[in-house]
Amino acid sequence: MDAVIVLANPTPLHNRETSSLSSKLLETLNDLSDTQPTLDVSQLTQQINLQKAQIDNLNATSNKRDVRSGLACTVSRLVLGANKYIDAGSPSYTNETSENWQVIPAPKAHAIYARSNWRMWIGLRTAGFPPHVSWSKFAVRSGGQNPNPGSGSIDGSGVLIDMAHINALQISADTKSVNVGSGARWGEVYKYLDPYGLSAVGARSPIPAVGGFLMGGGIPFIPTLYGLGCDNVQNFEVVLGNSSVVNANATANSDLFFALKGGGPNYGIVTRFDLYTVPLHNIWYRFDIYDYTDSLSILATTVQIQAAMELDPNAHFIWVADNGTILIGLIYAEWTADPAVFRPFQAFTPISSFIPETNGTVSTLSQNLNFLYSTPATYQLDVDLYQQTFTEFLATSNLSSSPSADQSYTIQPIGKAVAEAGNARGGNPLGLSAMPQTWFNSVAQYSSLADSAATQEAFTSLRTTMEQAVNAKDLLVPFIFQNDAGSSQNPLAGYGATNLAKLRAASQKYDAQQVFQRNQFGGFKLVNA
Repeated sequence: MDAVIVLANPTPLHNRETSSLSSKLLETLNDLSDTQPTLDVSQLTQQINLQKAQIDNLNATSNKRDVRSGLACTVSRLVLGANKYIDAGSPSYTNETSENWQVIPAPKAHAIYARSNWRMWIGLRTAGFPPHVSWSKFAVRSGGQNPNPGSGSIDGSGVLIDMAHINALQISADTKSVNVGSGARWGEVYKYLDPYGLSAVGARSPIPAVGGFLMGGGIPFIPTLYGLGCDNVQNFEVVLGNSSVVNANATANSDLFFALKGGGPNYGIVTRFDLYTVPLHNIWYRFDIYDYTDSLSILATTVQIQAAMELDPNAHFIWVADNGTILIGLIYAEWTADPAVFRPFQAFTPISSFIPETNGTVSTLSQNLNFLYSTPATYQLDVDLYQQTFTEFLATSNLSSSPSADQSYTIQPIGKAVAEAGNARGGNPLGLSAMPQTWFNSVAQYSSLADSAATQEAFTSLRTTMEQAVNAKDLLVPFIFQNDAGSSQNPLAGYGATNLAKLRAASQKYDAQQVFQRNQFGGFKLVNA
């Protein structure tokens, strides 16, 4: 599969500091040819030689960050051709900048690399050459599902690396693993594996891309069976800040392997994930919708079922309150009828069925869940706490003065088996405690900027009340799930001092020039932890 190779170390490889930009590009091509003999660089080499004078002349006059981002695009257009990148003059530019799942308009990048293959690194190689020139800022987007403003995008001072076309899928000969490009969507992964009677440990919606989901940890359909998504990666293919490509797994670059399993975008750009396949294929599920009339009793029953699920790792539920209704999705890891663990919910009559009771597959369930659910908090199980925080949610979610606004309340059950599964696979840096807990999540969204202040006020009120309630009962778990974290939160700090030190050591080792701390726009970075 083609790999994106981007953003070279600002210090030229082999310390060849006197090289011109065109010479540097040719020299780096030779380095790549040596390390990746299957790559045919002849055509690209010819293009650089043909455009040598223009490339070097552009570089000589470009000494500001915003100018260098433009230089990256110009050189790419000269060398690769217009179909390898998108800028403001391209017909599809508006569609690409609107790809992110954000209700706040995303900033407009100088250019977007949307026709992804391994040659894309050429444009960004110029961002750090020569060493005395300010580097260009950049952002990386796998699928654009992070709702935080600015995530997966950047303004005109930099370039956006879009991974959407790095989406190849290839199952191994023994079917025990599958190679997945960072830009592949989880719905595509499930459909690909379905004929084999297998699945992968991925997102509960078909929409998110593989890369961002796994780099933040990733909650799957039934986390108590195999742990989080990041625990089920066999190998990462990573492009480092010095343009080299490495593999990180249990035996090669194992410290980087550990860091990438939920440590965020701090070490390189992952272009391929080799995932373990799992025999989770046939599953039972049903999704029902309830109104708020019995909400407090439903919450008490939810805690009861959540406790019972500790004895039945095949069970999981999705619980989302939004816009006057509660959606409860029940999932069981085999074909069955009326799983005993969920029977207490039968005391309540749903107002409608969202998905009827079905013996299906992971793929068919994923196809039915074409919605997104995404400030989080983590706490232990407690009926009073659930009811108190939900009551506050009802008070703050009445955003009648903000007609375009909406707020949700989500309960995500995490059993002790989740942490145990992660430890069995060599561990991850999240620092999870092996005990039943809830990863609460709330999303406030609005489509009109006029509603921003009122929405933020309501959101802050809910968060403050929750923190006070949890602390009063001493039930707070010092962990914030990175995939759901808000831009004002600091999820990496909750991983614990020991794990944070390991992450920083990996960052210094594999990104000596700290390219991904200094130049990457957005994301939860170690420099801020």
